[in-house]
Amino acid sequence: MPKPSIWKWNYAEYLPAERADFILWNFQNCMELPGDVAEFGSFRGETARELCKYAQALNLDKTVHIFESFMGLMSDQWTEHDQSYVGMKEFHRQGSMEAMNKNLEGFTNYQIHKGLFSEYLDCNPLSNLCFALIDCDLYKSCIDAIKLCADKIVPGGCIAFDDYGTWTGITKAVDDTFKIRIHDEFDKKIGIAEDNHLGRIFDLTIGHGCIIAKKKT
Repeated sequence: MPKPSIWKWNYAEYLPAERADFILWNFQNCMELPGDVAEFGSFRGETARELCKYAQALNLDKTVHIFESFMGLMSDQWTEHDQSYVGMKEFHRQGSMEAMNKNLEGFTNYQIHKGLFSEYLDCNPLSNLCFALIDCDLYKSCIDAIKLCADKIVPGGCIAFDDYGTWTGITKAVDDTFKIRIHDEFDKKIGIAEDNHLGRIFDLTIGHGCIIAKKKT
């Protein structure tokens, strides 16, 4: 697939360049697959803007589904697995609908799903997905996002988990979901329990502070 002339990631201030490129590279490799795109935890919509931009530039019939609570990292959603957030008040920021609308100005290929991810478990708005980005940090939110998207990923499609290995909540959620026994980002080593359903149908790649789960074809 040729890259459009705008193929340049406008980095969000909180997203390191290497990680953004790694996510974008995996997204690019999924774009010719059938299915929509989903982002869980969009904050101000900066990453969602980039996903919309590339899909629109290639004239792809894809909707970017944006899930955002706009309520911040609420303490009643925390579990014992979210120790790394204790005392990190600067990260307890709420997403802004006003900022998101501004970032998405000019695009029509998206839908915003406002509220907690758990609110959509009984009324999942997603159908097939070629790519999903989970950037929600907390254990419970990540588990709910996985429930919403994992079974929707088409063969060859990917789920990208941002901040894996950084925040304990999302790291524990991914480890529990895929029954990961070992992980070493430097050596790119992943050990998965063979009796795990998702572990059998997804291949995992770790790097640059995130982990990619690619559905086997």
